[in-house]
Amino acid sequence: MLVDYKMPAPDGLEFIKQFRKLPGKDLTPIVMITAARDRGVCQRAYKLGANDFLTSPADPIELEARIRNMLTLRECHPKR
Repeated sequence: MLVDYKMPAPDGLEFIKQFRKLPGKDLTPIVMITAARDRGVCQRAYKLGANDFLTSPADPIELEARIRNMLTLRECHPKR
């Protein structure tokens, strides 16, 4: 899942927080992408359950590689 920090309400951090509370969503890969250069945003995203973080504009090749890596890791977990 791709999430932007500066989404309309709820923002990306609140979205991750609420999404992770849903049953069965603890292993869904989440990549936050944002133009915000604040390291605090990155650290909060990780603490709330983001698996990766990219600053925008993201390089398309790097974005694809990160998403592919997240999906590969998810496939390694047993299905619930």
